[in-house]
Amino acid sequence: MTKRVKGPVLTSSSQGCLPSLLEIIDSWETTTVSSGSTSESRVMLSSLQALTNLSTTNTHHNHYTQVIHRLYELLDIANDATCLQVVKVLVNLSCNKDMVPHLLAAKAPECVENLLLPLQTEELVLRWVTFLANVTNTVFNLNLTADMLPTQDKAASPETMYTALYGLDNPTKIKSKVFVLSKHDNEDVRRQATRLYAYF
Repeated sequence: MTKRVKGPVLTSSSQGCLPSLLEIIDSWETTTVSSGSTSESRVMLSSLQALTNLSTTNTHHNHYTQVIHRLYELLDIANDATCLQVVKVLVNLSCNKDMVPHLLAAKAPECVENLLLPLQTEELVLRWVTFLANVTNTVFNLNLTADMLPTQDKAASPETMYTALYGLDNPTKIKSKVFVLSKHDNEDVRRQATRLYAYF
């Protein structure tokens, strides 16, 4: 697995804020986020930064299952800075093999393939391809199938992240984009793209 996105050392007080931070994400109206309010965007970004720091170890990961669908939703509507922070959280969660079934069971964002396009910012592409490489690595190693996904908070089968990655001709479409990234100027992007390509 790729190493997690690290943050500052956590205190017991910051860890105690986790339920409140998760509630902020879970209760946020998507229309509010997409409206682009500066103050509200700052609150969202600050919350996600704290959640990134708190997700650097597996200790609290079980609490994050309730907001995975929200994190995916944000990828479709939020600005670049917020999307990047969302993906940092997802990368940390994807390093935990026990979280991968939950990541696959949630409703996938519409931008699964678009985030693999070179027109995205380099850091966003790197984080997203790392996330997908971590997830597919676990699927490969554990032989995960759709019927092994947790039923709690599971989206309808055609809408899950599992289907977005493995349904019908999706693997072929993803591989074509990942192949392009395997020739990227950035060495880290190339490395993660090569990892991802190998698991399809």
